[in-house]
Amino acid sequence: MRIRKQVRRVIYGGVTVAIAAAVAWAYTHIPGQVTNALDTLPSITAESPQFRAAEPVTLERVVDGDTIVISYEVKPKRVRIIGIDTPELGRGAKADECYAQEGTQALTALLAAGSIELVSDPSQGDTDKYGRLLRHVTVDGRSVAVEMLVAGMGHEYTYSAPYAGTADHWAAETAAREAGAGLW
Repeated sequence: MRIRKQVRRVIYGGVTVAIAAAVAWAYTHIPGQVTNALDTLPSITAESPQFRAAEPVTLERVVDGDTIVISYEVKPKRVRIIGIDTPELGRGAKADECYAQEGTQALTALLAAGSIELVSDPSQGDTDKYGRLLRHVTVDGRSVAVEMLVAGMGHEYTYSAPYAGTADHWAAETAAREAGAGLW
């Protein structure tokens, strides 16, 4: 009898932790729970006046669904796309995360479809902790992150602070979830 009580406590404790984690995740990831301050942030376009001028770039390669390598001041430079996180490709002996290949292929196809520009965002640092440039990436004036989110290739990701277009990113992820697109 004593062992059953201990097993029940462990199970109930695990369920309680899982519920608490789900509620915490929902609070930070469901658009209706995001503070209304995000709605006041501007949408991102290559012409947005509050940003530094869009920089036309040459793509060298796609690393995965949210990182690219561009030609930058004579040498290649990695760019982390602001506002999206996609499943990771396996490195070394690690296996790919579910839907990583599809996200990488979708980004490759999207970037091949037009002219690529980078747009810096003053609400974000210039680089992340890995030294990658943090930029909005546009193709023919359309946000690559929003296009990828609508297709269900990843989820909205805020790196350090809300960024321009956050509400658009949330709306794109919500639309993908409701449609069951991509990884949803």
